[in-house]
Amino acid sequence: MRPVDKGSSPCASFSEYGDAKPYLLERLGNYCSYCEIHIALNANIAVEHMEAKAYKPNLKREWSNFLISCTMCNSMKSAKDGRPLGHEKGPRDFDKNLYLWPDEHDTWNAFRYLKDGRVIVNPNLAWQDRVSARRTRCLFKLNRTENEDSDNRFQLREQVNRTARHYLAKYEAALKIGYPVSELFELIYDIAKRDGFWSVWMTVFADHEDMCRKLINGFKGTNKAYFAQKLGGTKGADS
Repeated sequence: MRPVDKGSSPCASFSEYGDAKPYLLERLGNYCSYCEIHIALNANIAVEHMEAKAYKPNLKREWSNFLISCTMCNSMKSAKDGRPLGHEKGPRDFDKNLYLWPDEHDTWNAFRYLKDGRVIVNPNLAWQDRVSARRTRCLFKLNRTENEDSDNRFQLREQVNRTARHYLAKYEAALKIGYPVSELFELIYDIAKRDGFWSVWMTVFADHEDMCRKLINGFKGTNKAYFAQKLGGTKGADS
């Protein structure tokens, strides 16, 4: 999950929370903050309230409470919503502090992206961080494989992983024979921008610092603070 920095609020207040959408897109790009899917600009992009306006109306128009979400991640979160089991119509008890948020935590280090499309929790995290990461993954149902309600996030992630590995093989083959790779390098970056799933590309190209640097710097809003010491030894790709 790409850690992001959306910066300070662009204005003193918003009349409606929807007014924040163009600013969020300008600063973060049109990618879901949670599953990282690329969201077409003419699609229904949601201004995501990390703490839902239904039970935190005072945060309804607060910039600090906004991220960008695809409609599927938004609905997965809304369906769960932190309600106690068996009290679907009861009061909401969502505790934001139990989860990891890409604009507050190092969510890149919290997860690992496998080539079969699964997202797993980094086993090297401290125990409480592992618990929070698992809660976050479940909150958005990132490993939901059933293609229900047009939910193809898992399938698209797996597909992008295959695409990334295909181009990794081409890139490494070109490097091996000393073939100029500048055009291929830019092509790979353009495909990553088009397809989304930043963490998949970062994982697959983990051994190539130049590409990792391009992905970190090229995707709007990536929080570079988490990568200042990592670019020279970015974590390896999962097998």
